[in-house]
Amino acid sequence: MEKFLQMQQALLRSRRLPLVVIVFTLIVLAATIAITTRQVRSRIREQIASRDGEVLHAVATMQMEQAAADIGLTDAATNLGTSLRSCSRRLVCAVSWARACLMGREST
Repeated sequence: MEKFLQMQQALLRSRRLPLVVIVFTLIVLAATIAITTRQVRSRIREQIASRDGEVLHAVATMQMEQAAADIGLTDAATNLGTSLRSCSRRLVCAVSWARACLMGREST
């Protein structure tokens, strides 16, 4: 017990104690900022992907309606197949572009 008290007193008299406390505090602050930044970036990526999905869905729906009007289709399955074939390349390009943008943001 006496050794413990001596070590405690020596530690309290140490000139390095304020420096150790400051460094520890900065490490905790940096870790908190890093974790928060990672979580916020993840949520923003999800929101961007969701918004892009909504836009692509609207474009696909518009093209389905336009294809049905142009061809005069009444069958929903035929209409869907026709419109998917006409816009599949655009959708693949848009998704590839979105992924490239997200990967570019992730590396920065």
